[in-house]
Amino acid sequence: MIKETKIIALLILLTAPLLVSGQVEYIGLAPFKTTDINNYAEAEAITEKVKELFSERNRFTVLDRTKYSQTIIYKEIEVQKNIEYIEGYVIEQGKQNGAEAIVGGNLTSLTYGKDKNGLYECSMTFSITINDIENGHVIGSKNFNTPAFCLTCAGGTKTETLSSVLRILQKKIRSFIIETFPITVDIEDVYESKGGGEIIIIAGEKEGITAKDKFKVYEIIKSGNRTRKAEILEFNINRVEGDFSVGKIKGKKFDLLLEKFKNPNAKLECVTLSK
Repeated sequence: MIKETKIIALLILLTAPLLVSGQVEYIGLAPFKTTDINNYAEAEAITEKVKELFSERNRFTVLDRTKYSQTIIYKEIEVQKNIEYIEGYVIEQGKQNGAEAIVGGNLTSLTYGKDKNGLYECSMTFSITINDIENGHVIGSKNFNTPAFCLTCAGGTKTETLSSVLRILQKKIRSFIIETFPITVDIEDVYESKGGGEIIIIAGEKEGITAKDKFKVYEIIKSGNRTRKAEILEFNINRVEGDFSVGKIKGKKFDLLLEKFKNPNAKLECVTLSK
């Protein structure tokens, strides 16, 4: 295929200064705090789940207490007893290692009960907050709760039900990460195919793109010293081809995208969306 024009994707500026979407590589992760020290194991489990989700697509290198000999020595309940020191140390070391944001949170409520079958149920509320590591400005913050109706959350032990609840919530946590740190990618090509057309973006296996990932394309329109982002369409990734990914688009929206893509004066922006 012959590429008719090259579209350079624009960077999305987040609310916090100096923090640009898609460019954050190192993230500091502080242990989650709990209002009840007896819930230290659950707070640690949330910390590990958040670490897992930040690490899963190789976008971020997570710098947490396990990276440093001064803080990995604290085990189990000792983490909560020394939480302020550990958090401060992770922040300072994160700065030295190039982290641009610090992730932390609070487990504010946790209760266990049993259902009619004698299985444990878990109800909890926790928050995740992401701050600019230099100035402390909040980049993103969100509360998470156990779903009101969760048929698969009960377990034979407290550990099992906690794991089930976190597994159910991981989709929402993942969406929060994408919303806070959206990826902006280049569009390689747009072309007609049977039943509509396809779009190729320059992002693939290395960036952790998978089938059904969602993207949105905007046209960036300048008016004096102001900028407007006009939505063109949303699309899902149909297949990943090495360093590239392909989305299939149908109908009139594809015609509009193709028209804009062929226009050398049009500036397009392609950004990840949460599922």
